[in-house]
Amino acid sequence: MRAATPTAHEVAVRQRLSIWLALAAIHIVAGVWGWAGRVDPLAAIVAGSIYLPLWPFSQLRVPVLGSTAWYFPPPTPLGWMIVTAFWLVVYWYVAGLTAWFLARRRRTA
Repeated sequence: MRAATPTAHEVAVRQRLSIWLALAAIHIVAGVWGWAGRVDPLAAIVAGSIYLPLWPFSQLRVPVLGSTAWYFPPPTPLGWMIVTAFWLVVYWYVAGLTAWFLARRRRTA
């Protein structure tokens, strides 16, 4: 018995999921590389990707940053959950837009 060929929708979902996972993996690898490799510009970008999504919540007095005397206080567990959810949602829409452009390009070619 032959395996059923995937529908166009299944292919699009698989493509979007692959792009989404790749973007999330790149973000994690960039963070580890910037931290472990002491690459200052990359570390600054990754730090910004953590603190910028938390800033509005911090201004609303949501406890997303720990209270220390440091210039950059560490995120709380709630803060890490918000950062993770924020970037996963952003990457989901970027992956959807990328998959849409690739499908559109494939149709016109």
